[in-house]
Amino acid sequence: MLNIFFSVNYWITFRVFKNRLHPAFSTIVVVTFYQFFTLLFILDCILFQILNKRDLIINRSKAIGFIVISILLAINYYYFNNVQRRKEILCEYERIEKNKKTLYIILSVIYMILMLILTAYSLYSVKNNVKWW
Repeated sequence: MLNIFFSVNYWITFRVFKNRLHPAFSTIVVVTFYQFFTLLFILDCILFQILNKRDLIINRSKAIGFIVISILLAINYYYFNNVQRRKEILCEYERIEKNKKTLYIILSVIYMILMLILTAYSLYSVKNNVKWW
């Protein structure tokens, strides 16, 4: 699934935004930030909504977030920057049927929008002490 998400974002970066200089690195950064948003949402949901530990979220250092982003970026860069692997991933995506590609693009865009909204709502609910249920 990560390979498909990478491929869709690479296609968006290369074809829609016309980034011809560094589309691979731009895509790696985007994938890393969406992984971080997903992780942030899951942690906030578990710590605040389920365990009711608001103090752990409010008092945590921003340095931890930068460290997590740096680790995710390093792992993604190592994985996707291998030229042979990236070519295999993109060739595999190109071989997918057109209707499946369209579905993957739609699902990826929905995932990106949903993660932005859920992360923002999660941070809002922690800051204002709003419980979902």
